[in-house]
Amino acid sequence: MDIKMNVDGYNTLEVKAYYSKGGINYWNYKDEPKGMYVNVTALNVEEGPVFTSRSFMVGGNDTNSFKYFVFPMGRNSKKKVAETNAKLANIDADKVVELFAADNKAEIVEMVKEVLEVA
Repeated sequence: MDIKMNVDGYNTLEVKAYYSKGGINYWNYKDEPKGMYVNVTALNVEEGPVFTSRSFMVGGNDTNSFKYFVFPMGRNSKKKVAETNAKLANIDADKVVELFAADNKAEIVEMVKEVLEVA
């Protein structure tokens, strides 16, 4: 789900669920569990006549993106990922942008948990 915003030079906030195989994260060298994650990323989206450009910053600044482990999954299920993304569409977009601008990741995680009905 893309949310339009204007925070710190970014014009879009992307909130999406995805499956990860888990294992070692070579960015931070932590062992991560296999399962469903929700990623929140600030992007610049520019519509061109032929294509859409999506740009974001990698590394360095920890405030423009984060991910949250939602629940374990033994293997990837496109249906389960689609269902999770459909539930995420019900999140209060304005509140997410407000919390993201305030760098309040914990409250965004609580909102995600509430919408996805997980503990």
